Amino acid sequence: MNKIFFVLLGLLSPLQAQEKRAPMHRLTWEEYAGTLAHWRKAFPKVAVLESRGMSGQNMPVYLLKVTDPTVKNTDKQVCLVTATKNADTLRAMAFTEWCLSDDSAAVELRKKQIVLIMPCLNPLAMFYPRAEATENEEASDWVRAVIEEHHPVEQVDLVSASSANSVLAQMIRACASSNWTPPAEVRRLYATDEAHATPATVADVLYGPHFRQTMDVWLAKSEKPTPVVFYIHGGGWGAQDKTDIHQHLDVRAFLDAGIAVASINYRFLADANAAKVSPPLQWPLKDAARALQHLRSKAGEWNLDKTRIAASGVSAGGCSSLWLAMHDDMADAKSADPIARESTRVLFTVTKAPQPSLDPKQLVEWIPNSEYGGHAFGYVGKTRKETFAPFLANREKHLADLHKWSPMFHASADDPFAVILTTKEDKPPVKGEPQKDPTHSAVLGLMLQDALTPLGVKCEVRHPLDGKPETTMQEVLLQHLKSSKP
Repeated sequence: MNKIFFVLLGLLSPLQAQEKRAPMHRLTWEEYAGTLAHWRKAFPKVAVLESRGMSGQNMPVYLLKVTDPTVKNTDKQVCLVTATKNADTLRAMAFTEWCLSDDSAAVELRKKQIVLIMPCLNPLAMFYPRAEATENEEASDWVRAVIEEHHPVEQVDLVSASSANSVLAQMIRACASSNWTPPAEVRRLYATDEAHATPATVADVLYGPHFRQTMDVWLAKSEKPTPVVFYIHGGGWGAQDKTDIHQHLDVRAFLDAGIAVASINYRFLADANAAKVSPPLQWPLKDAARALQHLRSKAGEWNLDKTRIAASGVSAGGCSSLWLAMHDDMADAKSADPIARESTRVLFTVTKAPQPSLDPKQLVEWIPNSEYGGHAFGYVGKTRKETFAPFLANREKHLADLHKWSPMFHASADDPFAVILTTKEDKPPVKGEPQKDPTHSAVLGLMLQDALTPLGVKCEVRHPLDGKPETTMQEVLLQHLKSSKP
């Protein structure tokens, strides 16, 4: 009779350990999911990845199946390895990596067993450790579902039987290290090593009650208040997180130049949709404003110059930055909340491939093959095109919201200057022509330039075919923040 080993890997919370010393890099959701995807691609014959359900307010729970397909399943035992506590995920990932390796014992294990691994049953607690929500009941349901599907006969709990003598238990104890880090390819993709080398001065600062409303802040050593880079990550307001900054900016270089840095998380469109907020875009945009106000409220404590804050971001993060920059100041001088009385204005913006407008009519006039924005206004589909078509058809119904949430509707003569960079042009950007990447085309920046120039607002657009020396967000931010005067 086949035996099923149900393994629970117990370990101390990484947050508890982290709070005893200087903040260090913590495994992010992007690195976790990216590693699973990497393994699926790198080991297609022995690794199968499944999503078993949604947890943690729209975070999927994954099941990874590892086995040798050349051996019949009927000749194998089945084992199930799960992780329910925070750092259990690191040990489960380490064990998975060993299972996929060329180690002779791992090769033999794959021949004799089907190894089912659920590396994280509680993603909310693992990846947002200061969130109040827990998912223990849901976790039990997912485990039971997997057990029922694979007809378990026996369970082995290594939390209460850490000294179990089974071969599998011994393998896990030998291979499941809590010091696991993502594979080199994943670390390069998500700039893990850069994040680890530059730990935030203050990590996971709460600026609201939702688990995503947090920011990381790096403070520069200076006798005088320092300027600040305020970074908003991209991902279509539905993916990535604040550690994305390390893929686009060199935080250490800013600190060495006497410039502080803040990178924020914000509520996703999926969170707003679940709460029936319409349009869902308002949540990530409002969060950007609130995070900026919270940062300013800490200026005295953190030695920041409130007047020298530059907003920066990529794609959707760039759109959010432009919305902040062009929107009238949202400070409420009469509010009883001191944070709400802080300004939402910025000194300037430096963005990469942003969307200055979300008006579908305007977008197709500029770029006929435009396809971005429907998801931000509540349209659901598997592709951008599926969400854009009904958005365009129903555009008149969204005029009031477009005036509120599309950046260019707020353009005025008192807007700060903007620098927009793009990198994917394969031909000169011309209005009215289809573009290789319509969502991130330089045409969008040029249209913003056309709108701001008559107002007397400087807007510089840089792209690979502009005939000028190549530059980066890093260089532009350093140039203008260092030259700005207190």
